[in-house]
Amino acid sequence: MVDGPPGGFGVQRNPSTTGLSMVIARSTTWWIVWAGVAVEALRRSEAARQVRLAGGSWYPHWRYEMEDGLVAVTGSVFAMEAITRQLTQVDKIVDPQARARWAKQKKDAAWRTREVLKRCIRGGEGQQLGDQWKPLINRRNGVVHFVAEQRPSVPYDGMNIAVEDAEFTAVEAARAVDLLFTTLEGLGTRSKPAVQGHAAGFSGQLEELRERRRVGGVPTM
Repeated sequence: MVDGPPGGFGVQRNPSTTGLSMVIARSTTWWIVWAGVAVEALRRSEAARQVRLAGGSWYPHWRYEMEDGLVAVTGSVFAMEAITRQLTQVDKIVDPQARARWAKQKKDAAWRTREVLKRCIRGGEGQQLGDQWKPLINRRNGVVHFVAEQRPSVPYDGMNIAVEDAEFTAVEAARAVDLLFTTLEGLGTRSKPAVQGHAAGFSGQLEELRERRRVGGVPTM
């Protein structure tokens, strides 16, 4: 029996591997959920910015832009981490010995993401994408474990804002979601042989997410 979300990963139910199957099924569900959260938050952040740039009041639209921008950036990171966990459980990508070694060495999320993408996407693209995810993962971590630092403000849309705020503007939110989309595209269309059995799931979800970003809400396609 095979279960799975539409356009997502089917999970083969096997009594001898039920635990592993459920881990993959749950991580699949969460990356799709977090990706949808990120896309909807990006749309709201961009809408708030457009209202402000069109002459609307600076406040509260700036606060709305930053709040939703934060959700879009962190949601993209959570989606990527769930994808990493999902692919780490596939033996052809990361064998059990490597998984045990990573756990013992306590490899962090940025390292695991880079290593998994290197193993999954052809050429040097996987490593390049992993390098781009590292600062976003660190940014997300900084929100959870915030440490105040005295840093000069930076310009944005004709005003000066705190560096911390600049990391979650609508512009930065779009970059994070675009990086997630580029990663999904690489996994879906430029993947190595070990991933190709899963590639259709990434491509299917990517098309739905692109449509959702374009029109908002849950796509009817």
